[in-house]
Amino acid sequence: INFYQLACHNNEMNGCNSLGVAHYEGIGVEKNPIMAGMLFEMACNKDEWTACYNLATLIDTGLIGQRNHSRAKELYKKSCSGGIPEACSP
Repeated sequence: INFYQLACHNNEMNGCNSLGVAHYEGIGVEKNPIMAGMLFEMACNKDEWTACYNLATLIDTGLIGQRNHSRAKELYKKSCSGGIPEACSP
């Protein structure tokens, strides 16, 4: 976890995405989907495509608030354009 925290702190967006996954799954930290969503959004805003896909999934399933299919669709499209094949047909 410390490695991902350091990477994220140093603007390595892949590290922020990985830290988000850890928070989502509760690996090395307490499970916290809200924190995961915040980390995914930060990384997605800096074009970390996997984070966009992860954020879309959280939004589409309602795990971080009310479901928002239109926002999720935008994020799936963005991550698909960025080369994440799973996002092309969610």
